[in-house]
Amino acid sequence: MAQYLTNQYSESNVHPIGLDGSIYPPNEVAVARNITKYQPRSINNNNTASVTVCNLSGQIEFNFNTSNMQWLDLYDSYFLTRYTTVVGAGPSWGKILHLTQNTIGQAYLYVNGVQVAYTNNWTVASKINKRLQFSKQYNESMHDINYRSDVSLVAAGLFEIAAAAGGDGPIGAGYQISQPVPYIQPDTAGVFTDKENLDGFFMRDKHSCWIPPNCEVRIVLIVDPNAFRKATRVAAATPTSTCIINSIEFVATSLIRNIPGPVGEWILKFVTNQITTSTVTADCNRNLTVSPNIMKTAIVFQAPMGPGAAGDILDLTQAGKTAAGDVLAYVTQNEKTDTTRAITGAAGAAQLNTLQLQLGSIVNPPQAYDFATNLHREAYEQYLQLSGKSKSNESQESFFDWLTEPIYLFDFPRPDEDKSTNLIVRATRTLGAVTPQMHIVEMDLTVVSMKFDPTSGAVIETLVN
Repeated sequence: MAQYLTNQYSESNVHPIGLDGSIYPPNEVAVARNITKYQPRSINNNNTASVTVCNLSGQIEFNFNTSNMQWLDLYDSYFLTRYTTVVGAGPSWGKILHLTQNTIGQAYLYVNGVQVAYTNNWTVASKINKRLQFSKQYNESMHDINYRSDVSLVAAGLFEIAAAAGGDGPIGAGYQISQPVPYIQPDTAGVFTDKENLDGFFMRDKHSCWIPPNCEVRIVLIVDPNAFRKATRVAAATPTSTCIINSIEFVATSLIRNIPGPVGEWILKFVTNQITTSTVTADCNRNLTVSPNIMKTAIVFQAPMGPGAAGDILDLTQAGKTAAGDVLAYVTQNEKTDTTRAITGAAGAAQLNTLQLQLGSIVNPPQAYDFATNLHREAYEQYLQLSGKSKSNESQESFFDWLTEPIYLFDFPRPDEDKSTNLIVRATRTLGAVTPQMHIVEMDLTVVSMKFDPTSGAVIETLVN
């Protein structure tokens, strides 16, 4: 039997001692670090440029095997998209951002023919997992996530800044041009690349899943037909960018070790996401059936895509956020200072007022969040604690970083015999002119057990809880 050590970062991942040699004993038997680019086994590409419809459709499939000395590192593996643009003069939200993250709709990961991970909304799952798993500095440098408090604020209200390279950005009520945002693609035609890690599948960290030798790996991506509209942040109006995706590759990072693979059983543990999305009015109450392996739940609200007319607070604020390269555009939130109790931000057109979750007999928080009285600070502190950020020495999100795109995070500590599957969401919001979407993110603990023949090293059985 292999030895295992619980990961100190995500609390859910399991990783064999001495495999990658970063924190644990040096991996002196690793002979090479191998980078392999896999082309899709199948892909539907009509090679037709369009301002609204993606030239890819259907599913993209990758299929490969790990050799008898190859250990696949899913932390450092990623998708690489190459695309060509013809960009016209237009607002900054017409530029293409986070293309791969917006192109993938659903996705499946199979190991030895068994489905071990699935996401029904890659775009949302990937963004949320990046926010929860990594520090602010890492997200800024590696994931192109821009935090709103890093730019100047308009004194008249708590607005996000629409700032673009070269000063190209929407100017209107509540806006001022600040320093350029580095995540915006230049307004020129050319060939670009976009990288997307596997955060849409599961919570990923530097001791994440290692697929052992002699395994078959299959990845299926379902293309979102609204990929270009999502990537340009334009819902109905014609984007100014014409784009064509030239190729999508899976870049696999592996360690080559000249010792036998695992003998007996090999176990992987990671957290996968299932997302339920619905449009909400003043009543945000929901009743869901969830997996008995649920660990945590995240709640986020998302405004409709696309900029609105001048003076539309919700859409203008949303446009300011998306212009800086964020995948999700959350609705404006009201907040009051602890000293003056005065409103420091513009009234949220879709303000959240109360929030509480219940799973079986567990109620979280015990007293529902009352944002009109107790503000958002309690929810922010719980987000830091449950995401492990309060115990990290790395740079973390400030209160205002979180407040402009809040993720409400809840956990459900319970005994093993408690397998409750009825999740109740109780929430109310101010009914505004625009009805946002509410994403309920179910975070489940997935355990994968692989049994190997002690003589040949071949996989005998692969099971998922």
